[in-house]
Amino acid sequence: VQKLWDKRETQLKRVLKNTAGMYGDLEGIIGSTLPKIEALELEGEINDGE
Repeated sequence: VQKLWDKRETQLKRVLKNTAGMYGDLEGIIGSTLPKIEALELEGEINDGE
């Protein structure tokens, strides 16, 4: 059973990585008009050096 869960976890990580990559590609083409997807956002705030 654990082996099946490990395989599923690997598949889910691959899907998330590929989705993030596709989103990045689309953002590069479309620009900032592409809606944000909360699930792909980094956790925490970025201060931009302020």
